[in-house]
Amino acid sequence: MKEWYYIADDDRYGPFSLDDLEGRIKETTKVWKKGMTRWEKAMQVQELAGLFRDILPPVPAEDKKLGRETKAFRYIRVDILSGWIFLSMLVVEIVLQMLDLDDTRFYGFVLFLSLLSLVRLLTGMKKYLSLHLEIRKPAINVNWIIVTSIPIYILMAYERGRVIDDTLYSYGILVVVLAFILNGYHYLRLAQKLSLQKRVGVTAFRNFAYLQFFYSILVFMVVIVALFLMIFTDSTALSSPLTLREGLTVLFIEMLPYLFLLLGLMKVKRNYFVHQPAY
Repeated sequence: MKEWYYIADDDRYGPFSLDDLEGRIKETTKVWKKGMTRWEKAMQVQELAGLFRDILPPVPAEDKKLGRETKAFRYIRVDILSGWIFLSMLVVEIVLQMLDLDDTRFYGFVLFLSLLSLVRLLTGMKKYLSLHLEIRKPAINVNWIIVTSIPIYILMAYERGRVIDDTLYSYGILVVVLAFILNGYHYLRLAQKLSLQKRVGVTAFRNFAYLQFFYSILVFMVVIVALFLMIFTDSTALSSPLTLREGLTVLFIEMLPYLFLLLGLMKVKRNYFVHQPAY
C-alpha cells in the first residue's frame, strides 16, 4: 500500500509503499503516513527500522578515545627514538665545529638529519597533547615552532657551503632573525598555555618551552653581535673552530631543553601507554 510520504530538499514526495522507500530515504529523513500525528525521523519509526539494518552504527565514544590513544602512542614511541637521534646529531655538530669541518657537505647533511628528527620530536609532543589530552591550543604554537625552525636550519646548513650569493645570504639573515623572534614568541606562548595543565609529562614540556624561549633570546643576541662584528670589524674570531670548553658549553646549552622534552615523552609512555601493544 502506498501510504508513506517523505520530505527532501524542502519538498514533499509520495505516496510510496514501504518497499519503494528503500534507497530513497536516510535515517534522518522526515516521514509521515496516515495515523501519525506529525512528521518523524525515519530512524524513530519502528516500521522503517528494517531499511537501516545494514547501516554501520556509529563508533562508540570509548572506542574513539582508544583509537586516539593508540595513534598518540605510535607517534610518541617513534619520536622518542627521533629524540635520541636528534641529541646524537647535536653531538656530531659540535664535534665538527671543534674540528673546523663545519664547512663540509657532511655538516649540512647532519643539520638536515637534525631538522627531521626535531620535527618528529615536536610532533610527538603535539600528538600527545591533541590526541590523548585533547588540548588543541598548544598544538598551534608547536606548528609555528616547527615552521620557524626550518629557515634557521636551512641557512645553518648552507651558509658555509657558499651555495648562495652574498645578496641572498643577507636576505637569509633577515629571515632567520625574524624566525628566531617568532620561534621564541611561540615557545613562550606554549609554556604559558602548558602552565595551566596538570597532567603527566606536561611539566617537562613546559620547562622545555621556557628553556627554548631563553635559548632563542640568547641566540638572537649572538646573531646581532655577530652581524655587528662582521659589518664593523675585521674579526676572524667568528670563523675559528670551537675549543673543547666552548664546545662542551654550547652542547650543554643546546641539549638541556631537549632532554626535558625527551624525558617528558618517556614519562608519558611509561605512565599512559604501558599496556599498549607493541607495533
